[in-house]
Amino acid sequence: ERLTSSVFTNAVQPVPTLPACIFKRDSGRMQEFRCHDGTFCSYENSSDTSYDECCVGHGGKLQCPAELPVMCSSMCGDYGDWCCSTDCKRLGGPRRCTDADAIPAK
Repeated sequence: ERLTSSVFTNAVQPVPTLPACIFKRDSGRMQEFRCHDGTFCSYENSSDTSYDECCVGHGGKLQCPAELPVMCSSMCGDYGDWCCSTDCKRLGGPRRCTDADAIPAK
């Protein structure tokens, strides 16, 4: 008899799953967002408390900084960019990955 640690090991049919969304990982930098055009910008000295202005002009936020690693499902600030937080409890929970957000398969 085979022992397993998961009740999902023997699924009757394959379960489709989305590839990882890039925003589910942080930018790899403590206080810097990664913007859609590949640039990094720091919020360390930002006057904007929602840190929304940082990636304006760079396509918006792609990844949150390691200090605020979770991209939330809510938009923040005056520029309509995603909020970043440690847990997103008061910001609608974590942003969900959709087909449109998924990293294309190679």
